[in-house]
Amino acid sequence: MPRLKPLGNLPDPTAISKLIERYVKIERKYSVEEVSSRTCVSQSSYYRRLREPDDITLKELRSFGKALNIPQDELSAALAAALRY
Repeated sequence: MPRLKPLGNLPDPTAISKLIERYVKIERKYSVEEVSSRTCVSQSSYYRRLREPDDITLKELRSFGKALNIPQDELSAALAAALRY
């Protein structure tokens, strides 16, 4: 049997959606209606972005960061985790 190296840090495509969800539900306790009005993203788009975080745009990511007061280093770390290769 060939020996295999353990895999390093794998990319986590859901890191961004997990971060946004954490700030919406736990940190800020906003409703989905409040988040959609603060970010100018419709509720259906909000849920779609949580399901498929690969489709989130940079503009939407910035608006989520500003509306939820997510620290820039946390947002950068989540983005780096999602893009790691």
